[in-house]
Amino acid sequence: SLNSPRDTSFVIDIMGNISSHKTKALEYQRNQQYDRAESIYLQILQKAPRDHETFFRLGTLYEEKSKIDHAMYFFRKSLIFKDNYLPALVRLSRLQLRKRSFEVSLSLASLALAILEGDKKYADEFQEYIPTLLSTLGETHIVLGKLHRGIDYLVERMTMPDSDKFPDFETYRRLAKGYHLRHQYVESLEIIENALQLPSLTRRQRGRLLDLQGDNLARLNNFGGAACSYSNVMIIAPNNRARVIPAMKRSTN
Repeated sequence: SLNSPRDTSFVIDIMGNISSHKTKALEYQRNQQYDRAESIYLQILQKAPRDHETFFRLGTLYEEKSKIDHAMYFFRKSLIFKDNYLPALVRLSRLQLRKRSFEVSLSLASLALAILEGDKKYADEFQEYIPTLLSTLGETHIVLGKLHRGIDYLVERMTMPDSDKFPDFETYRRLAKGYHLRHQYVESLEIIENALQLPSLTRRQRGRLLDLQGDNLARLNNFGGAACSYSNVMIIAPNNRARVIPAMKRSTN
């Protein structure tokens, strides 16, 4: 059950200060001691069943464990007990994007943006969520064919001066794709070059970037460069063969 502690051997004195228990649970979560963090969160909810922040923290815990459906469940619960709670809106919108529910994602992200723009205190209090929100807004707009607004959001995200966290792979890829669809092939290639420097790229992610790199080079009539990119895709991500072979033939004709 999602409503009872998994690790029943780890029991806290929930009659004490709930805030201190939240702090301890978050410490366990940051150290990836997820079972202990989950147990504390669930015990807090037994004592304070309407605590929106604890529902939200459980959502982030399950998201870190890649249990996306669980995470979405708890983000929604957080929103039930605190209407329009910005952190939950932003994270739920991001997960809806991952689930390819683009219209839902855009609706949630647009609501979060309206809240931020309507009250400056939210922008100050929830500053850490703004980069994720901009990424989500940009990516959903591009996927839905609204290229100009999508690119604007992603460029704003990439140039945030006080952001200490790299944009993720999808933010780079979708910005590069947006430029490509808008026939700005040189700009797309620049974004791809930056994305290829990201740490911990998977082979599949690198292959997708090189595939798009080849498409851009072909559009710029650099067919030799395009063929080289496509060949690298075949080496790095052979599962892309069905997509890449026709593109290679076009680039060498």
